[in-house]
Amino acid sequence: MKKYLLFLAIGFALASCKKDSSNISSGLFGKWELRSRSGGFTGITTKYAAGNGEIYQFNGDSTYTFTEKDRLIGSGGFRINITSKEKDRQYGTIKFDGVDDDEMFTAKADTISIGTVYADGMISTYVKIK
Repeated sequence: MKKYLLFLAIGFALASCKKDSSNISSGLFGKWELRSRSGGFTGITTKYAAGNGEIYQFNGDSTYTFTEKDRLIGSGGFRINITSKEKDRQYGTIKFDGVDDDEMFTAKADTISIGTVYADGMISTYVKIK
């Protein structure tokens, strides 16, 4: 868990040094299902099986839906800011409409981690599904 927080903190530090307003790769659009969640006060990592139903759907028109077992939990617009790129990784922030704070994200191939840099924050890791 501490490794993930350190990873996001380094990404945030790099992001503050260099701003890149590039659009996010179209490869990040699509459906993403939860595979793990770590952090919180205890720092425990919980793994989730494929088919658990917690899904983000990011669309090319900058809209999203968030569902849990086919039940709509949230939807609206979002903005992505890629702050740095490193080999096959992208780092940045994602701002969901109606949510006060930006979330940090790290994306690599078919995996995206979304979380907060606040103390005891949670980091959720999703894999792309078809």
